[in-house]
Amino acid sequence: SIPTTAPTFSPTSIPTTAPSLSPKPNLALHRPAQQSSIARGGDANLAVDGNTNGNFGEGSVTHTHGGSSWWMVDLQLIASIRDVKIYNRIDCGAYCMSLLNQFTIKVLDNSMNIVSSQAYDDTAPAMIHLQMGNVEGSYVRISVPDGYLCLAEVEVYGNKLYDFPTFSPTNIPTTVPSLSPKPNLALNKPAQQSSTAGGAGASLAVDGNTNGMF
Repeated sequence: SIPTTAPTFSPTSIPTTAPSLSPKPNLALHRPAQQSSIARGGDANLAVDGNTNGNFGEGSVTHTHGGSSWWMVDLQLIASIRDVKIYNRIDCGAYCMSLLNQFTIKVLDNSMNIVSSQAYDDTAPAMIHLQMGNVEGSYVRISVPDGYLCLAEVEVYGNKLYDFPTFSPTNIPTTVPSLSPKPNLALNKPAQQSSTAGGAGASLAVDGNTNGMF
């Protein structure tokens, strides 16, 4: 027989919310960083300490001496870099934020070769979000042609491709393995000599006694 009504489907079988996706980790967080110079205690590692506070007085903003300045982070791996977020210094208003009005960001590979370079030339906001195009690299470098470089935080997002190999000292033996002594192949073997005097036959030199007193 032909059914007169269409079958119904319970809505309980349809998910009402999209599954949550775990955010990609910040690949630069707590990685080694360096910069061209340090002024007013603004060390390079302050830009990868996880604190995005752009107030210099709060102690989490980098600062160089000026001139041609750069900052760089070593990701300690090879990654496909999707995007970079740069948090600006904000405590002295428009002047401090304008220090990032013109900069260049570069991605370098494990051999320090430049694989990507972008120039930024615009009014810098409190946070600059740059798309990097999934370029593969190990270092991210930010530079300004002339002036102070102040960074509250630099976050690098993407996918980890390869870890650099590490060598554990536990793989190296701490003691030299003991070796069994080789047997003395001459011990108690037949011996002869050109002549014998004082009863000192040739076999006395292979009797196992090393005493040199006649």
